Amino acid sequence: MNRFPVPLSPDIIRLRLENNYYRSLEAMKHDFSVMLANGEDYFVKNRELTVKMKRLSEWFTKKLSNL
Repeated sequence: MNRFPVPLSPDIIRLRLENNYYRSLEAMKHDFSVMLANGEDYFVKNRELTVKMKRLSEWFTKKLSNL
């Protein structure tokens, strides 16, 4: 059983962009959100990495909100 129902990575999102997978900007933003949430869940037991993932998530959220 997979730990994450929707395993996403930057490479998968990049490939989806290159192959015109997304029908809307909101769909791409959703995948970024899922990927970052997966990362936060994965590193939940490592305080240092959890803090870094939260900062990265905030940065991506800010950048994507400007699109």
